[in-house]
Amino acid sequence: MKTLSLALMTMTGAVFAFVGCTNCCISKYTAFEHLNASSVNVSASWTRLGTGVQSFVKTEADTKIEVVLNSRLSVGAISGNGVFFEVRVDSIEAKIQTQGSVLVSSSSEFCPILAVFEGLAKGSHSVGVWAKGANGGSATDVIVDPGGWGGGIIVKETR
Repeated sequence: MKTLSLALMTMTGAVFAFVGCTNCCISKYTAFEHLNASSVNVSASWTRLGTGVQSFVKTEADTKIEVVLNSRLSVGAISGNGVFFEVRVDSIEAKIQTQGSVLVSSSSEFCPILAVFEGLAKGSHSVGVWAKGANGGSATDVIVDPGGWGGGIIVKETR
């Protein structure tokens, strides 16, 4: 257990003290690039995309994991209304998340995606990007960071 003590003095000389942070904040980051390993065809079921293997280590038992994807997402032919995208840890969907989408065949969109994972055990985990066709649809040639324009995933362990 960590304790943090902090004293602040104002311009008038008043002192404010803050003592007793028992679960002091931590922020540990892991970044992944080069996500365009291969394209994948997707159906109406969630499918892991060909981004390669991204593993990270969670060092504390009582922390949350935040995953941010900032990248262009591309699709070939769409059968249906579009394609949804999300990030997962250990193939598990986050309870708190935003999703991305591409609605037009043979196009790409910049999609910032955020997911928060609570209750993950300490140790090694993997993160991946998943997609599915909207409303029972499908799509071909789905890829993350088409052309290698610097898209990436940032994993943050935080308290």
